[in-house]
Amino acid sequence: MSKAPFTVELAGEALRVELFGLLDEAGAVGLEKALQAALADVKPRSLSALVIMEGLSDCAEAARAVLVRVQRQLGQAARRTAWVDNRSRFRGMALWVMHLAEDQNAKAVATVELADRWLASSELREADAMRRTMGA
Repeated sequence: MSKAPFTVELAGEALRVELFGLLDEAGAVGLEKALQAALADVKPRSLSALVIMEGLSDCAEAARAVLVRVQRQLGQAARRTAWVDNRSRFRGMALWVMHLAEDQNAKAVATVELADRWLASSELREADAMRRTMGA
């Protein structure tokens, strides 16, 4: 049996998920189940969730649909979610996931430092983007 392409760590009010290697549909479903178990006793919107994608080498198209369900799970449990990767390909994928999950409290960022800022803020993703774009 191969090793799962993810880790899930819940410590207090912080959830950290790391993705690595090839994330196929089976791996994404495994992540979905692992999160279900980890979040079973968590109060709604009580966490900050950090998803680190820097170890991903690829993500199968079928896994992306599962990641939408994962983001919906995170949206129920987390006040905010940050997806971290410095590669535009994976930030774009994360943005696609959060748009389909309809979660304005999730954001794709390039660094953990930016993720920490996002997790500490209260602005919605599209409002934040508009403010930065318009220079307000």
